[in-house]
Order: sequence, then C-alpha cells, then structure tokens
Amino acid sequence: MKRNRWYFFIMLIVTGLIVGKTIDVNADPIEDSQLILSLSNQIIDGNKKIVFKYFSPYQKFNDQEDLLKTATELSKIFNLPAISVQVHEEEQSVYKTTVDLQDGVRFSLLYMGMYEDHSSNLIIKMETENEKGLIRIAQLQREAEKKLRSLGLSANWNIMMQGILAPGYSDQKQLNRWLEQNLDVKVIEHYEDTGTVSVSYFSPKIHSILQTGEKKMNLQLAVHKNSVTDQWRITLGTPVITIEY
Repeated sequence: MKRNRWYFFIMLIVTGLIVGKTIDVNADPIEDSQLILSLSNQIIDGNKKIVFKYFSPYQKFNDQEDLLKTATELSKIFNLPAISVQVHEEEQSVYKTTVDLQDGVRFSLLYMGMYEDHSSNLIIKMETENEKGLIRIAQLQREAEKKLRSLGLSANWNIMMQGILAPGYSDQKQLNRWLEQNLDVKVIEHYEDTGTVSVSYFSPKIHSILQTGEKKMNLQLAVHKNSVTDQWRITLGTPVITIEY
C-alpha cells in the first residue's frame, strides 16, 4: 500500500529514537539546552529556532473510535485545544492539536495510530524562535514531564537549535575543531552528501546519552546548503536531531 507524506514525516521524527535507546533517564534537558544554546550563539548568525521534542510509543488501541478517544484525553491532559484529524487512511490515523502561547512559543501534540498492529505513538513538541521563549519552554517542559510520568512514560527529550551558519564555519574541519575545544567531543558517525553533512558525536559534558548498538552518542550536528541562497543552515541536536535539517 502506498504510504503518504505523513508516514515519512513521522518516521523522520522517530528514526533516531527507534534505532537507539536513551539510557540516562536522569539527564536534565534544561541544563543541556542551556549548554547547546550558549554554543549555538557562537556559530548561528541571527535568529535561531529552538525545539524541544518528546516521542514515546503509547498504548494499544482497538479501533478508530478508541484512538480518537485517547487523542482527546491526551489533549485535555496537556491543556491543549480540541484535537483534529490530520490523516485518516486504511493504514493509519494521525491527530494533532497546536496552540500559540506567550513569548512566541508554539506547543503541539501529535498522536498517531497504526492499524496493522494497533500500536500508537505520542509526540510532543515545543518550539520558539527567541531566547525569551526558552524560559517559557523550560516551564512547560517541567509541567509536561510530570504529566508524562503520571501516564507511566519516561521523560526523554530531544533538544535542537537551528539557524544560519555564521561566516567562517562552513568547513567541517573547523566545526569539528570548534566542538572539540568546547565540548571535548569524539566523532561517532559521519555522513556526507551533496550539500549536506551530518556528524554524530559523544561529549562527556552533555548529560543525555543515546545508545545505538555498541556506540554511545549524545550530540548531532548537521549543515545543509540552500541551493537558492547559498547559505548554510546548521542544526545542533542532543542526543539526536529529530527535525528536518
């Protein structure tokens, strides 16, 4: 059966978390975010997008009615507007709700059910494009973490900063040296394609850790060249990037 763009979108979000396992459940996402923010200020030119994203498999469901009931309950638990159907197909249903809050913060919840095995996934995202909004996100994240734990879910977050790469850092060797100096990183994996470079690292200065096979990583850096503007966009993520870069 042909799968639509929503399927690939969801898989892009969760790929890093499916192939790896976060093993430091006591990691402080706020502390890690402050470290990444401080570093990103040095290499991002101008405004930056700040994203906190949570993903977890959720409970099994019986049918579409059951799935919608759970989606509605989740939107109420997290004090979000009524949920709406984004996709409803033979294979899957996707429900989403979003609210824009003070300080330029957007809070969204995505709930997805797969009819093949009746599994479901919960995704929560908080994002802003200003540092003032990060204070609000920190508050929301702590509140959300309590609610997640009350649902029996571990609270493992991905934190990402994204913006235009500052002049002087377009060379990957320069970026590696900069990270080595600031975070004492070790390169774990490297991927390069036309206009895109992605590197995974391990740093003892970052608390969150993702186990991928026998390897441990907790930082990913990706740069992508815009073919229209010739500008390089950089994305920093811990423990892994789960947004488009």
